[in-house]
Amino acid sequence: QSCCFRQLRRPGRARGLGSELRSMPRRLIVSLSWLCVSMSPSAWAEGPVLLTDAIEPYAGEALQRKLAEERKEDAKGDTNEFVPAEGEESDEGKGEEEGEGEGQEGEEAEGEKAEGEEEEEEEEEEITTTDISISCMLLGGVGFVLTTIGLVIYKDDDIRRYMWALISNTLAIFLAVLFFQGNKQVLDNAVAFFGINEKLHCVISFAHCALYLAALFFVIGRFSGVWDDSLKGDALKYEDFVIADAMLHNYKAPVKDSEVRALKEAFMKREAGHITEEAYKRERDSIKRSVMIDGCDMEVPVVKAPVLLDERKEKMRCWATLLAHCAGFAAIAAGAKMQETLFSGHPLLTLIPIVVVVLMLIVAALPGAKKRKDLMKEASASGRAGLRAQLFQEFCDEAEVDILALVLSFLGVQTIRFAITTQLANEEGLEEPLRFEVTMNTAYSIWGVGLCSIICMIGLHWLHASQEHGHAHAAEAEEGGVKRKLIESFVGALAMASAWCGMWGARYAWMAVGPSVPELDVTSIPARVIMAVVLSGIGVFGILILDRISDNAKENARKNSKGKAAAEELVEVLVSAVSLMIGFTWEHSFDGAVTYIAAMNKEHPETTKFGLGLLVVGLMHIPWRRYILQKAIQLEDLKKHRDGAEAAEAHKETHSGCTTPLVNGAK
Repeated sequence: QSCCFRQLRRPGRARGLGSELRSMPRRLIVSLSWLCVSMSPSAWAEGPVLLTDAIEPYAGEALQRKLAEERKEDAKGDTNEFVPAEGEESDEGKGEEEGEGEGQEGEEAEGEKAEGEEEEEEEEEEITTTDISISCMLLGGVGFVLTTIGLVIYKDDDIRRYMWALISNTLAIFLAVLFFQGNKQVLDNAVAFFGINEKLHCVISFAHCALYLAALFFVIGRFSGVWDDSLKGDALKYEDFVIADAMLHNYKAPVKDSEVRALKEAFMKREAGHITEEAYKRERDSIKRSVMIDGCDMEVPVVKAPVLLDERKEKMRCWATLLAHCAGFAAIAAGAKMQETLFSGHPLLTLIPIVVVVLMLIVAALPGAKKRKDLMKEASASGRAGLRAQLFQEFCDEAEVDILALVLSFLGVQTIRFAITTQLANEEGLEEPLRFEVTMNTAYSIWGVGLCSIICMIGLHWLHASQEHGHAHAAEAEEGGVKRKLIESFVGALAMASAWCGMWGARYAWMAVGPSVPELDVTSIPARVIMAVVLSGIGVFGILILDRISDNAKENARKNSKGKAAAEELVEVLVSAVSLMIGFTWEHSFDGAVTYIAAMNKEHPETTKFGLGLLVVGLMHIPWRRYILQKAIQLEDLKKHRDGAEAAEAHKETHSGCTTPLVNGAK
């Protein structure tokens, strides 16, 4: 490039410009061509020096400095310098001396400018911890979402069921915590406003839990039909035709009998009076699936389903899950408040609030248990199947077991952490302020407790399964209903305890060996999200391993139905524990995010958090209930139907005398 510009500045060397241009970069050639075209003919008449002066302002910093250096070299003299004609030397020398002075001044100014720009470029290229954390969150979040999408459409139905249950549990925990935290914040503000002492505050926390329990039993009774006198006879069992195409917006919408192709002819005959109502009913009962023609003349599949029963079961599962979580969190807050204010002297003393909370929950469940028992007796005396009583009992038992398991697991892990770290955590499970040194041994100890919980859970579950299958009569199983619920609660508590230990152990590990920068502190949102993504990946990998174990157990236990059922139930419990761990970690991130957003309103952060919680719950519970929870329920029902079909087939083969199929002519 310097040779090219030297040729342009020296008219005597202009003949060698063509050879120099062939070695020039394409970009510089284009720039020179544009400048040549844009210059007027009068400028060309003044010579190539004017061309150089026109090019120089458009050149880069490096080229401008190179031109200044060339001017200095020209001023000192060159052995290959063109010898001008006589009379031209003085003018050219004078011009070169003037150019030398100007070039030195321009070189110094341009050098300072270039150094400043280089420093600015170095500052712009500096990578901060915020950039790193956001990049990790972006890549991890996108990868987690895409992995989840790939797993919910997996070819294995068990994996799909586990993933839909995982997503549903995560959102349920998030919504319940958000709603509960807002209510608790309002309650704590009222307690502080009226100056209520700590002991009375514990009593109010128990009353808060009792309020959720009362709402729980009322909602279950309302949607199950126990408190609804309008449901008579077999109203819940009545089946209507519904749209069976899940890709349509009106999926599971009822369809009129006149629009069903297989029933249309019988419907018209009944309307015309050619067949009786009984004949039409028999014809309708014989049809299970058909098609209908929509407005676009396309066939849409329809199936017969108990619309009212499915709708009420979906609502019961939705609100029972949310209220059960809220009741469990309220019981945890009450027990943790007792541990912190009354029994914080020794780890063994913190076991007393656990016993008190469990007894309170059992006493609160007694009226519901008595009501369920009366309903079953009433249905049996009247000769009915007692579907409403069965629904009420099923969902109440499930909610009570979840609440007990949640309380036992959280408060029990609180006691164990107190024994290991010598500091009792607060109601949210956080040690604030931190008064002990966190090392990797702390994390290893917590993880070891979680591993022991899993081992104890496996042993207790196996013992419970053997006793459950050992009942000879249903009456014996009914007599052991309370015992069964307690054992299931302890099994669930051990599973949840392993999830809590996994989450708190990861938190301690981050505090011990994590990045020592404020932006990635363990309480920061980036750190919470990164831990949630990592634990979610570990949990999904664990679910895949458990599914493989479950498949092997099914193959090895085909001849032993009791062992097969126990293995499947054990894997179900472990998968539930993994999903809860993932749900807890994301809930921790969600709660921190809501708290940080509410803190933007410095005057009323509690009110902002309460309003934000209600808004998010109101917006998110509808898609969760109508799609995600519905999908999880459908996959659970599919598993039940397939298990029933396999059991019926096994029973049929056993009684037919042929238990093993023919393979290559050998029995």
